[in-house]
Amino acid sequence: MAIQSTAVWEARALGLSSNGAGWDPGIAGAGIDYSQQNAAEKAWDGIASTLGTPGAGSTTLTNNGVVRFNAALVGNAIYINGGANFDIGYYFIVGYTNTMTVTLDRSPSAAGAGSNGSGRCGGATVDEGIQQVTNAMFAGNTFWISGFHTMSAGWTILESAGVKGFPMKFRGYTSTRGDGIDSSAGVIDADAAAVAPLILGTSIFDYSYCYFEFLTWQNNTGAASGVETNSRQNSFFRCKINNVSQHGWQIDGQANYFTECEAVDFGRAGGAVAGFFAQTATTVLNRCVARISPGTSALSTYGFHLEGGSHAFDCIAARCFRGFRLWTAHPLYMIKMDRCIAYGCSGSGIYLVIDGDCTTLINNCMLIDNGGYGIEDASSAAGNVFLRKVAFYNNTSGPIDTGGNFEFHWMGNEADNNIMLLENPFVDGANDDFRLKGNILGSNGEDILHGDSASVFPFSNLSGDRHNWASLGPVQYPTHPRRT
Repeated sequence: MAIQSTAVWEARALGLSSNGAGWDPGIAGAGIDYSQQNAAEKAWDGIASTLGTPGAGSTTLTNNGVVRFNAALVGNAIYINGGANFDIGYYFIVGYTNTMTVTLDRSPSAAGAGSNGSGRCGGATVDEGIQQVTNAMFAGNTFWISGFHTMSAGWTILESAGVKGFPMKFRGYTSTRGDGIDSSAGVIDADAAAVAPLILGTSIFDYSYCYFEFLTWQNNTGAASGVETNSRQNSFFRCKINNVSQHGWQIDGQANYFTECEAVDFGRAGGAVAGFFAQTATTVLNRCVARISPGTSALSTYGFHLEGGSHAFDCIAARCFRGFRLWTAHPLYMIKMDRCIAYGCSGSGIYLVIDGDCTTLINNCMLIDNGGYGIEDASSAAGNVFLRKVAFYNNTSGPIDTGGNFEFHWMGNEADNNIMLLENPFVDGANDDFRLKGNILGSNGEDILHGDSASVFPFSNLSGDRHNWASLGPVQYPTHPRRT
């Protein structure tokens, strides 16, 4: 027997890295979950109170009678951290014999009888203990993380961590599992170390099958990004990168999915880096935000770097150097932007640096108050851009620069699709309130929000209501959904 897919783990700001930290409700006769508390339920110091085993390979764990077992411990993990012949690690209690004897899921002493063992059962882990638990996890396990954790050595999750149908799940929460409601929900702080707060996998050809929600990675230095996804098939929901030196999200592996995630104040070390650096095919970004805080230098940042096969839906780039950089050299992989916004960038809203015979679709997008063009063509090779219902307002250099090598194709009548707004459409974009005003006038004087003619901007809301699309949903609100 070994750790099972039903195991659940816990990290809390007031936990201890040597706590047991695990609970498995799937174990027959499971007692009380002691992982959801700061302190261990039972602890053996290896001196006055000790653990032992009767022989090599035995799954029987004994104590010397000072700190005794009870039946309620069944289902909890014990972290054995020392002793003669003991293999340090997490073990689950699967059976209770008496106050002196329990059975573990596997042997903690492969080389010989264990003696003078120390360990802790119950209680959450903390800080660098998160890496320790991750190394012990099994496909299908869930790891709940609450509060602030310092991990100056970074956090690494190897490929093959999960398997198809049994992903590893890492879930932040605030006070009750499943709430995930504010900034205290699972913060991983690199403590200004020159490390990526999370590295996921080592090979773009391997699969990790991991799922993350309501977690923040922040505060590193040096040449490291916030999160590096080097493997395939990982999903992030309402997660955040904050104050990192290079890319916010460095997406190297294929088939990674991001929903309502944020990158804030990335690229602090300078250089042409992006909030979301998607350099492989089949990256999907849905309702994501890349922004530099008001009053903070944009430096050379891009909100989104999208290469062939990447798709961005309902995404916002705000106050970066450039909003969206589209870059691919492969004719078979289309870049698609649908219902996206570039606002207040010091350069252009969309920057085309595509260097191959490829195709890009820009649909239902808004380019507002940018210091360069709305769309700038800096491509070095021929290609095609298809545009439908693109709205422009107050872009310093003009709506579109066609000085590169791309051909621009309006899908339908250009007059109905190339929309010049007469006013800023947002409630208060300067302060991250991207809700749309109740009435927004187009160049023909018509309210493009509620009119019925062909020139109306069909920016449907998430419910699909064409005539009341005044909001993409919570992603446009002054507080992002994971913060409300």
